[in-house]
Amino acid sequence: MCENGASCAQGLFKLDYWANSYAEAVGALEDQLRAEYGADFMNHDFTVAACGPPNSAAYFFPSNFLFTYNHAEAQFFIAFTKDNCDKSLPGKVIYRVERMGTVLSEVIDRRGELARAELTPATSKTP
Repeated sequence: MCENGASCAQGLFKLDYWANSYAEAVGALEDQLRAEYGADFMNHDFTVAACGPPNSAAYFFPSNFLFTYNHAEAQFFIAFTKDNCDKSLPGKVIYRVERMGTVLSEVIDRRGELARAELTPATSKTP
């Protein structure tokens, strides 16, 4: 028998079906980048992808967050735990939206992954 309903339901049920946690996730990403870039924050554009309904995240974007459908090329990925979307791309988790001990969504910083990909030479096939 499980004592905490939310944590027992994690992985079995869709706990954030409409991605309501994305408002908090976007706010946390903005706070993180404002702290990182300071007064220069608005002089930078950031590509952000989201798993699931894009408007659940994009509605809360500041003007320098650019939504992309290309998850693999996004600098940041906002993903809920539904269908393991949070595990679909590599990167560093910089924020988790949690309720009652259960993770609903994560903000994943992919800039390191993108930088490594740029440094890795493309494999060429020679006949």
